[in-house]
Amino acid sequence: MTQTDPACGNGPRMSRRALLATLPAAAAAGPAAADLAEDPVLPIYREWLRGETIWRNAPVDTPETDALRDRVRSLHLAMIEQGACSMEGIAALAHAMWVEDGPCSLEGSEYHAHEIQESGHAMLAAIWRAASGCEGLPPRIERDHIQP
Repeated sequence: MTQTDPACGNGPRMSRRALLATLPAAAAAGPAAADLAEDPVLPIYREWLRGETIWRNAPVDTPETDALRDRVRSLHLAMIEQGACSMEGIAALAHAMWVEDGPCSLEGSEYHAHEIQESGHAMLAAIWRAASGCEGLPPRIERDHIQP
């Protein structure tokens, strides 16, 4: 028997009896089965990150650069459309948002210290830390800093 859980807004909820009935099958699949499923947003994020890094280091106003920027924008929209279903995916989306909409002042400058304390930036950094398990601020994409 399934029930609707209106508090979560996620539709049917599994009864305790039904959940317990699935445990033997889950145990037989073992932990390896859970490790096989990667958050679908992560391959998009990795491609976006490579493209964004290359684009930031590319010459300005060339047809190739324009095409790359269009591709990076489409990947950004694809990440938004896909959404995340894991903490790693949430960290990836938070990092992408930090790169696109995070502080724009130079790290170490007086204004940067003020800018990262602004409500939206501070909240985004907190989400990234919680989802990634890392400390500090999400990494910025700097010129001449191409990540694999």
